[in-house]
Amino acid sequence: MVWLIIYPLLTAFILGIIKRIIADYLDFITLSIFSGYLLIVFKITSSIGSNGIEYFLGSWEKLLGIRLHLAADGVFMVWLIALLTYLILIYCSSYIQENKAKYYILIYVLTASLMGLVLTADFFNLYVWFEIASIVSYSLAAINQNRNNFEGVLKYIVVGSIGGMLVLLAIILSYKLTGTLDLAEIAIRSQNISDFQQATIKILLLVGFGSKIALVPLHAWLPDVYTNANVTFNALSSALILKTVLYSLIKVLHNLFGGAFFSSKLQIIVMMWGVITFLVAHLLAYQQQNIKRLLAYSSIAHLGYLIMVFSLGTEKGLIAANFHLLNHALMKSALFLLSGILSLRIKSYLIRDWQGLGYKFPYSTLLFTGVSLAIIGLPPFNGFVSKWLMVQAIIDAGYVNIAFTILIGTILSLVYYLRIIKVLYSRRKNWEEEFDNNYKESKRLTAVTTVLAGSCLVLGIIPGPMLELINKTISILGG
Repeated sequence: MVWLIIYPLLTAFILGIIKRIIADYLDFITLSIFSGYLLIVFKITSSIGSNGIEYFLGSWEKLLGIRLHLAADGVFMVWLIALLTYLILIYCSSYIQENKAKYYILIYVLTASLMGLVLTADFFNLYVWFEIASIVSYSLAAINQNRNNFEGVLKYIVVGSIGGMLVLLAIILSYKLTGTLDLAEIAIRSQNISDFQQATIKILLLVGFGSKIALVPLHAWLPDVYTNANVTFNALSSALILKTVLYSLIKVLHNLFGGAFFSSKLQIIVMMWGVITFLVAHLLAYQQQNIKRLLAYSSIAHLGYLIMVFSLGTEKGLIAANFHLLNHALMKSALFLLSGILSLRIKSYLIRDWQGLGYKFPYSTLLFTGVSLAIIGLPPFNGFVSKWLMVQAIIDAGYVNIAFTILIGTILSLVYYLRIIKVLYSRRKNWEEEFDNNYKESKRLTAVTTVLAGSCLVLGIIPGPMLELINKTISILGG
């Protein structure tokens, strides 16, 4: 199991040494190596039993050593990280023109750190991988050395550092109270600490992780970073980095405090935090003229949905949240990558400059339109199924008024996504003068976005197998 972390780290090291020698074959070698990684993922995940598998690094005793644990809940995230990273690497092979070797190296290190977050079973090493993922994210966001991105990346670093410090304080406090860093052991010993101390740990974790996943009002860095960063980073961040950090938060809370990890009062606070996050983010998205800023606020909104439903701690809530986590990762990565394709043609991310693309470039705009309808939550796409499940879970938990806010959020997102679709299919004059007619779309870019957009439709029409898998995972968790 440790090879899920070591393999991408070794690959990054090797690529760093031989990048000049293999410059002409860099794309082929990078993708071939990751294909081998997928085989390793398959071999490991296919051998997991009901109790999962464990691995201890070195000869340290359990309470102090580094323990890796992969159970059914982790398999879901391992495959999501591996498959989406592979698709984004294929996209990068045609899209990235500058600093490609550095980009590949950082993506491999990022893969290792995200796998570490999913697999680690001790508190301190979760923090280590948490910080490594953050550092790689800062590097990927700033790799183009765009002066306009300086402010956004600086905000990202400052907010991320404060969030990391709060998480570290939670770890120090839990270690002082329990005398161990092993999550399973902390769960046993935390029963002996007071409610106030437990609440303090939970709040530190919520605010610390909340700053990393850009919950309102800790969100200001994300739109600024996404506006000037490469769309491949935006896809990685929205689909994988933010989702894995959120998954880590839920994993820690679930391991330490059980299925109902929030008291009734704290649960209401967290749910309202989620509601405020997605309502504010939707309203801000409506005001944007830059497509990347709009998609950034949309990502914040959906993280609000997720934290709201995860906070229920019920089986239905966890199933709905996990399914929406998967769906949003697919939808948002597709939208960012499609916007990258369209921007190559018109050299602009301003919505007004996209006028008429539906007639000039029908296939990519058709995919963009379909995924936009999916993320709004309209049938027959996957977004409709996961939003329906979220509403059911919230109503079953007795929060009918909060369930109604999801409908409000859906209407708000419908308004600003329809505005983009309207622009795409509005006719425009002087096409020949304004557009590069010599531009030829890469088959790799189209293939990747087709797979992502197609999966949104398939999971909307046939959600059963994936929901059954998630249901088994939640049953094992004891949610």
